Amino acid sequence: TVPPQFSPNKMTFAQGDSIRFSLFDAGSGIANNSVRILIDGEAIERTIRQDEVRFLPSCKNRCILSLSLRDYAGNLSAPILWTLQNKKDALTLAGPFNPEDL
Repeated sequence: TVPPQFSPNKMTFAQGDSIRFSLFDAGSGIANNSVRILIDGEAIERTIRQDEVRFLPSCKNRCILSLSLRDYAGNLSAPILWTLQNKKDALTLAGPFNPEDL
């Protein structure tokens, strides 16, 4: 009954670097095919290696990032959002936020 969770590995990323989130599940394990990443509502490609998901963001200014996943028991991760801010040579991640707050 415990939903899977995720957490960013760091909050600032160089332009062109992958953003990485660690994935956690204390039970049945994360169903890799359930991991979804959306930037401003658009699905983007991601790579999963062990307990980490990686993706290359496409954000020109400020974007809303949504990550969702499900475990094999059917538990869905909490609906939280992040913001990405493009600052010349880096992308800054902020959050997490409740969907009602953005």
